[in-house]
Amino acid sequence: MKIGLNLNTLNIGENMRTFLLLFLLFLSCAAPKASLLRYSETVYPAKPEDCAVEVVNEIKADDFLLIGQVKVTQDVGYSQDKVLKELKRGCCLMGGDALMNIKQQFTDSSNPLMPVIWIADVIKMKSVGN
Repeated sequence: MKIGLNLNTLNIGENMRTFLLLFLLFLSCAAPKASLLRYSETVYPAKPEDCAVEVVNEIKADDFLLIGQVKVTQDVGYSQDKVLKELKRGCCLMGGDALMNIKQQFTDSSNPLMPVIWIADVIKMKSVGN
């Protein structure tokens, strides 16, 4: 089912029509949201959304458990700081301790206006609460 909205047919004033257009534009520019993919059969309790999350580049395989993956889509206008904050928030929601293997996946590298998907592995440190 396709739902459309024609603001010209609404019986409203020009100011209200402008407000609605700006409001719809605002909704389309909302902050990025993380999608979570759990690998582990163990469900770890979520941490507060602003928990401390480490970003690690190198770690011995014996020191962590890979518990999932978090993805965030970076649309035009989103800073990398906002994306990283959302990746970390997703890690906290999964009960993870750190992110590793952060990668970018370009949806269309020839078009700078196309969104970029950021992907990171969520890990649980074996020395922390295990």
